[in-house]
Amino acid sequence: MNRRLGSEVLEKAMGPFITGPLASDPDLASALATLPRLTALEKRYGSLTLGVLLHKVLRRRTAIETEAYSFRGGMATLIDTLARSDGVHFHSQRSVTELIPRGNAWTIHATSPQGEHSVRAKQVVLCVPADVAASLLEPVDDDLAKLLSGIEYAPISVVHTGFPEQAFSRPLNGAGFLVPRGEGGAVTGTRT
Repeated sequence: MNRRLGSEVLEKAMGPFITGPLASDPDLASALATLPRLTALEKRYGSLTLGVLLHKVLRRRTAIETEAYSFRGGMATLIDTLARSDGVHFHSQRSVTELIPRGNAWTIHATSPQGEHSVRAKQVVLCVPADVAASLLEPVDDDLAKLLSGIEYAPISVVHTGFPEQAFSRPLNGAGFLVPRGEGGAVTGTRT
């Protein structure tokens, strides 16, 4: 991204956006993955600067269609719908300890506050962090486990705070702020 934006723009403007809301490292992030609209402008017009200027002059809203979506009730809608589906047996508060392939199926061992459990399934879907998936799959597929272990996560903590409206003498008309990583603070940004 340094090639496209230059070091100062990357560090002061785009870096905080990539670090904060996208939870990514600007030095490792792919421009296409993190800034698809800007890279689409560059591809369409041959230059990022020219693309942005022409976009402003022509008053166009977007360079590409967005591909992000969600469910009306949030991502929990997917889990709730699957849990109510025929043939799906949903068990909460269980921690999987072992996956064992047996023929065309799997045996899954888990623990819960009620004790140890085993279940047999035709398919298994892992919806866990990559390091957890790696530890479960290491005995089954060492190469896949190594690939999963190589996935890097940005170190980020999200803290939510709430204040009564009466605590402020005037309305909070803003969206928050982002902090460049060179500023040395522990906070990457806030949102109101």
